[in-house]
This record gives sequence, C-alpha cells and structure tokens, in this order.
Amino acid sequence: MQRATSVPAPGVRRLLIRPNGSLSSTAALAIVVMLGVLTLGIAVGFWVAGAWLVLPFAGLEFAAVALGFYVVARRQGDFELLVIDDAHVELTQRQRARRRHYRFPRYWTNVWLEPGAHRWYPSRLTIGSHGRRVEIGSFVTDDERQELSRQIVQLLRPAAPEPMASVSAVSMARTAAADRRGTAG
Repeated sequence: MQRATSVPAPGVRRLLIRPNGSLSSTAALAIVVMLGVLTLGIAVGFWVAGAWLVLPFAGLEFAAVALGFYVVARRQGDFELLVIDDAHVELTQRQRARRRHYRFPRYWTNVWLEPGAHRWYPSRLTIGSHGRRVEIGSFVTDDERQELSRQIVQLLRPAAPEPMASVSAVSMARTAAADRRGTAG
C-alpha cells in the first residue's frame, strides 16, 4: 500500500491510499511480448517436429497470461482519497475505472475495523456516519488495514488547542509578585 498525506490548506488533511504497483505498464508489456515470442518459438519448434497439437495449447496459455497482465494493469490506477477538513470527511474511490464520492460530517464520522468471519478471512475497514458505511482499504493487507485504521482515527481527532506561547510560567510568577507588591511590571 502506498500512502501519502499532505496538507493543502490549513485544517485540511489528505490521505491517499493506493495498491502496490511494482511493475510499470511498459515493463508489463515487454514481459508479455517476450513471453509471447518465447511461447510461439517453442510451439513452432514442436509443430515442425510433428507435434502440431502443442501450437493451439501454447496459444491458449499465452492468452491466459496476457489476460492476467491486462486485469492487473486495469487495477493499477485504483485509489482511495480521504480528505478531512474542519466540517466534513470526503472519500473518493476509483475502482476499475468507476469513481464514487461520499461525504460525511466530521463530528459524527466513525471508523470500524471488523475481523473476518473466520481467521483466514480478511478484516473489513469501514468509515461512515448516520447508518451509512463505506468499506475503505479493501486492497491492502490486514496489517496495513490496522495501521490505516489507526491513522484515520488520528486524523479525525480534533486538533488540540494551541498553548499560550506569549505567557510563560516565569512571566506569570513575576506578574503575581508585582501584584502583591502593588506595582505592575
């Protein structure tokens, strides 16, 4: 999972969640072409040797591998963007070229991390309010989902009030001592 947080404006927090994508589309295309050439070369060699039935099965095998690479490449652009400002939580999801947008009031927004029905089932992380919940982080591992849950809860917490920087304990003590003496200063 690749995550990036940034602060575009005061009071606005962003969390971008993307699945791991270690293979670029150019590299994937190069691998598919190399596998195709290699498979076709071996299949033609068997065809010349008289085993003509190898050729159609090699073609099916190559088609299955190419389809797998295509499916993975389509999911490469999926993401979930969580934008948290002072009043709202907005979630934009892009999955398989379909975009969905959700908006929740920040004060009422909750995060739920539910364990799977069995120990081998993945957990579910949902975010929502007022009876409406949306699953988030479905393409990450359970450990990453737990960390994501902690991070979202942290981002949803209201900011702590700023301490008074201009008044220190020493200056307060001096003011109190001056008040007792009857002088300001």
